[in-house]
Amino acid sequence: MPPWLAQDTPECDPAWAYRNDLRLSPADLDLFRAWIDQGTPEGDAAAAAPLPHLPGMEVEDPDLEIPFPVAYTVEGTSDDFQCFVLDPGNTVPMWISEVQLIPGNTRVAHHGLMFVDYMGASAALSETGVFPCFNDPGVDSYQIAT
Repeated sequence: MPPWLAQDTPECDPAWAYRNDLRLSPADLDLFRAWIDQGTPEGDAAAAAPLPHLPGMEVEDPDLEIPFPVAYTVEGTSDDFQCFVLDPGNTVPMWISEVQLIPGNTRVAHHGLMFVDYMGASAALSETGVFPCFNDPGVDSYQIAT
């Protein structure tokens, strides 16, 4: 995905196209302009393409569910970045094929990043399982989901 509001400019002209770029082409933009100039007429509903089947947005039958260690309440009027220590309890290496973060309140949870703390250092950063952080947990880790 290109970054939101990505623009090709003389100062930033990517050598390659963005993968899965959803931005409209100049021809598509011209088509929309012409439709707007015509007063946005409704097309023939009988000739409309069928809607595609949307894929599910949830991991079905997960092998493991890890609850958040404590409830966390967001307060104030500025962004609040917190890291939560989630221990899967495994004692041997495991493959992770899919993950899903389910926030308690989607009205305040904008997004989440998931990291594997392969040295277990994040547990020492908080007694409650949550500590302030921004963009990464500040320990040796690698990101597995956005």
